[in-house]
Amino acid sequence: MATSYESHFIKLGGEELHVRTLGDPSLPHLLCVHGLTRSGRDFDHVALAFQHDFFVMMPDLPGRGLSTWSNNPEETYRLPRYAEQMAQLMDHFGSRHVFWLGTSLGGLIAMHGAGGVLMGRLAAIILNDVGPVIPTETAQLIADYTAHPQIFDRPSDMLDHVRDMYQLFGVQSEQEWKIFLRRSLRRTDDGRFTFQHDPRVLLGAQKYVGDFDLLDKFAGISVPMLLIHGALSGLVTDSHVAEMRAMQPSMKYARIEGRGHAPYLDTQEQQNIIREFLTMQMGK
Repeated sequence: MATSYESHFIKLGGEELHVRTLGDPSLPHLLCVHGLTRSGRDFDHVALAFQHDFFVMMPDLPGRGLSTWSNNPEETYRLPRYAEQMAQLMDHFGSRHVFWLGTSLGGLIAMHGAGGVLMGRLAAIILNDVGPVIPTETAQLIADYTAHPQIFDRPSDMLDHVRDMYQLFGVQSEQEWKIFLRRSLRRTDDGRFTFQHDPRVLLGAQKYVGDFDLLDKFAGISVPMLLIHGALSGLVTDSHVAEMRAMQPSMKYARIEGRGHAPYLDTQEQQNIIREFLTMQMGK
């Protein structure tokens, strides 16, 4: 059994995907897929909490973390391609099926692929503050900061910005904010600091808007689901939740008070919600 994180570099066509894992591969597989501009490091605390019950896989999507940036961003940074890559990742690790935990973009990938390339391979889906509809105003805000990430002279300057930008994640302490910062930054060519993602990660979404027409795909999902909803979220509103629950009456729901987009899943309360749902599915 692995007692420390292991890094894997998986070649997928012309790209290389970095995946960190923790736990015993003979255990059920838990695939944790991060948000638009984040990386697999966001799930470190989840992996530590679940490593004795699951083999936890935490990929960096292309253009993030230690995965390669694309030479063809309009075609690579798309929901269909991400879903294909996650299926290939599952093949690499011998995953017949996985429990899927997706934050934001990670949840969109599951919704897109559940009836296609991921069909029959998802034992259950946990959607962390994401649904099949993205509000236009929120989408524009995301597009602005993603395509034009700020540059900072010093990490301490960036820390103040990160703390303000991600305050609704609910990061618990000053030390945790510093860890969050380290997971978020990279150096620029001139030695300054900016966010670690490829600023072109939205080009595919902007070219292929239809990729995000997910209502029918969501309605057609047949595996158990849990929606974790940050009560202060600008991405998932109460009306969106009502619509989702009407389309999927059996979907479990957990509202996280005082959190927005997206709950960081670092508290005992949030991890217990996940654990209860997963335990229920494994008991079936």
